[in-house]
Amino acid sequence: MAAMGQLGYVFLDAIERAHNGGADEKFVEEARALLTQLSGKPGDGAIECIKNAKSDLRSTETFLTKWKNHKNDGRFAEVLGIIERVLEILQDFNKTLESMSFSEKLAVKLSARLGRAAKRMTQWP
Repeated sequence: MAAMGQLGYVFLDAIERAHNGGADEKFVEEARALLTQLSGKPGDGAIECIKNAKSDLRSTETFLTKWKNHKNDGRFAEVLGIIERVLEILQDFNKTLESMSFSEKLAVKLSARLGRAAKRMTQWP
């Protein structure tokens, strides 16, 4: 998911350029909402990524389907190109999750929980 993190800043900048370039306000609003959803909440980690993987994929597909007719419009093209790359990453992530056994998913979740517990313990006075 590091690739997603790197795309986040590029995605945000592209949305702002689209907005400043006169892109449809509804497009900009929906692109920002998608970015917010994909970014998760502060502190989200592996458990949340796994839990939200399918809904993030569906939301991204829905956005692209709705706005695909604007691909050749320069005001929309950069954002749509980035979202297409996000879709590829989400598809790969979902394939990886689907190929994992129950025990592998459990190990990821357990590792994340232990990491959080260790972090909380170091923050105690």
